[in-house]
Amino acid sequence: MREVELGEVLEYEQPTNYIVESTFYSDDYDVPVLTAGKSFLLGYTNESENVFKDVPVIIFDDFTTAIQYVDFEFKVKSSAMKILKPKKEMADIRYLFHRMSAITFEAEQHKRYWISKYSKIKIPLPPLPIQQKIAEVLDTADRIRRRHEQILKKYDQLAQSVFLEMFGDPVKNEKGWERVKLSKIIIEGPTNGLYKPSKDYSSGCPIIRIDSFYNSWVNTNFLRRVRASSEEIIRYEIKEGDFVINRVNSPSHLGKCGLVPKLNERVVYESNMMRIRFDKSKVSNQYMLYTLSSKALKNQILNASKDAVNQSSINQKDVNNFTVLLPPFEIQNQFTSIIDKIEQQKQQAKAELDKSEELFQSLMQRAFRGELEFRELELN
Repeated sequence: MREVELGEVLEYEQPTNYIVESTFYSDDYDVPVLTAGKSFLLGYTNESENVFKDVPVIIFDDFTTAIQYVDFEFKVKSSAMKILKPKKEMADIRYLFHRMSAITFEAEQHKRYWISKYSKIKIPLPPLPIQQKIAEVLDTADRIRRRHEQILKKYDQLAQSVFLEMFGDPVKNEKGWERVKLSKIIIEGPTNGLYKPSKDYSSGCPIIRIDSFYNSWVNTNFLRRVRASSEEIIRYEIKEGDFVINRVNSPSHLGKCGLVPKLNERVVYESNMMRIRFDKSKVSNQYMLYTLSSKALKNQILNASKDAVNQSSINQKDVNNFTVLLPPFEIQNQFTSIIDKIEQQKQQAKAELDKSEELFQSLMQRAFRGELEFRELELN
């Protein structure tokens, strides 16, 4: 099969003409503002001039090499990307997108990569009809995968709706609950974590890092390990039911929190987060998990943050002074019971998502090895 460099089949356009003048976004506006990174949709602008319309395209983050497929009109936040289109009658854009998604590339330096390196990567290029067939198969598998992702999101939305129904808006406090400082319900902490230089990471005690928790839950399956003394382990040990909150990060991720699950061995936590232990006679874990993840608390975090170059921070005093609602413990427990049932359903949905992800990855690998039989289009 013929191999070509990506630059032979993709032409690029600089996004300079499509950059927004203002980063004030609102859901009331119509024009999407995009980035090629994970966040993808940054918001909506009311700037109607110089909107990119020649879709579909692939947007490429020139510094991280992340990509996104876009089939709607848009503007961008910055020039740190390339807008890619296939050269006419040479390649199918969906085939190229899937093929690029399978590329492993280490963007170790802070520099632009498309012209210097990425465009020179070679990929197999079958005849156009075969490309289109491969893209159809992978698109079908991808739709199945995304359908399961949407089901998971709906469970999350349901949980948020239950929280608001039972406790009301944390800012408006329509139900008249007592409002208290976190210091009134914390029995230990907030306490900063363990700092270790990179050379100490390899073996030893598992350590929770900022990339260890997502969607408010700490994932202990893939923790890195660090050399720590017995005294350090005692001082910085994290236990089931503890909360960790990120104290140094970009403004969008500052204050990210996680609840620690059951642990099979002793675990510590790193210095860019704080450990908090709440009074379990006053607040339930589930109630605090949703409260700490609420927009109301996020606003308090941003108001208290100290800004530096590319990052912001909060300190222990800030956390102690944050205020939350304190509804009756019985109602918190009712909320916990409902959330536990939702979580059970989520686990089933997650298992289906894992299966669809496995199917997609298998099809993609076989497609790019030339092993795909096209009757596998019948996936729906």
